[in-house]
Amino acid sequence: VNGSAKAWAGELSDSAVAGDSLNISSITDDGTGVNSPSWSSSFANAYYATPSGTVSIINRLASADPQSTSSLTIKSFVADSGNISSVPHTFSCHGDLA
Repeated sequence: VNGSAKAWAGELSDSAVAGDSLNISSITDDGTGVNSPSWSSSFANAYYATPSGTVSIINRLASADPQSTSSLTIKSFVADSGNISSVPHTFSCHGDLA
């Protein structure tokens, strides 16, 4: 369906999803505050939109970087220092599937 999220996670931590998710086949723990979900169904290109945010944690943020059609890298940070920090976060991905 055009305009709908093609992948999302309700609460993603370092290597697991707590709650519901869509189109996630696995999650790789790439170190403190960095993880990479892989898609069950790949995107048509690596230019899909990836809004993200933290879950009920003050002074934290999450940054998503689509790097390929089959996975994404997400980093979570302490907002005022820029230090990488493990914190649960949410995300969704919008674009065309292959």
